Amino acid sequence: QLKDDFIEKYTLARKQLNANFDEWMKYYQSSKSHFLLEEYIEGTVFSCDGLIQNGKIIFSTIAEYEATSGPYLLQNATFIPARFSPIVKKKCKQAAFEVMKALGFDNCGFHIEMKLTTNGPILLEAAARLPGGKILDTYQEIYHVDLASLFIDLLLGKKLIKKQIHPSGCMLIEAVYTDQVGLITQAQDTSRVKIPGFTLLSYVDLEKFTAPVMGIPPMYFYYQLQSKTWKDIEKLRKKIKKQFIIKVEKNWLFFLLKLRGVFPGKLGVRSGLLRFVLDRYYRRV
Repeated sequence: QLKDDFIEKYTLARKQLNANFDEWMKYYQSSKSHFLLEEYIEGTVFSCDGLIQNGKIIFSTIAEYEATSGPYLLQNATFIPARFSPIVKKKCKQAAFEVMKALGFDNCGFHIEMKLTTNGPILLEAAARLPGGKILDTYQEIYHVDLASLFIDLLLGKKLIKKQIHPSGCMLIEAVYTDQVGLITQAQDTSRVKIPGFTLLSYVDLEKFTAPVMGIPPMYFYYQLQSKTWKDIEKLRKKIKKQFIIKVEKNWLFFLLKLRGVFPGKLGVRSGLLRFVLDRYYRRV
């Protein structure tokens, strides 16, 4: 029965994906005069993640997300566990479980993204899958629960035991962006960074050309930070940002592009290709 349920959900998901793509392409074509209007809702984004088997929640927790300020709302930080009060966390979980029940989620992972507003949680996204990115690894480090292995056991039909939530600390995962344009000539020597609980996940390369793509600034470093309290993490977070500062050189090519109205971020879809070409140019010279 479990195998049949999985195949049925997979087939339905593929059909819905194709339908969503067709709907998206109706609005993507610039030659048509259709407009897609979206409303920005004030509040804090969070996700309720976990596993459900035969109608019973095996594991569930809340992750909190932070976004940059406008005009581009880039998700730049994840806080695990969420910095909510126990009462708020309970309300968030209840709202997510109601969504799952309405959609018929069962025998699957779940990732329910919502925004916590003054009127309560509002649904943003509901997915019958485990969370992505570094979140799974973080859950394993903070809660000592391997959701990926549990999900495989679920698919194999093994009966799962409900996992208790006992976080061993707090973790911040953050991406830092820059809207500077030019050649990166100076960056932090990562071997000299000695901060307890700090792990560098990716960092920008020297002699690389950086520029916004379609107006959106690129990420120049990505890290995780683990500690016992959020107070400690906030102190270390400020310290890290002061250390990881890049220097960008604006040479003759930058000013030529600016005169032509290319930067910052006004080239449109070709800006990614332009940045690639300029990056190769700089590496040669």
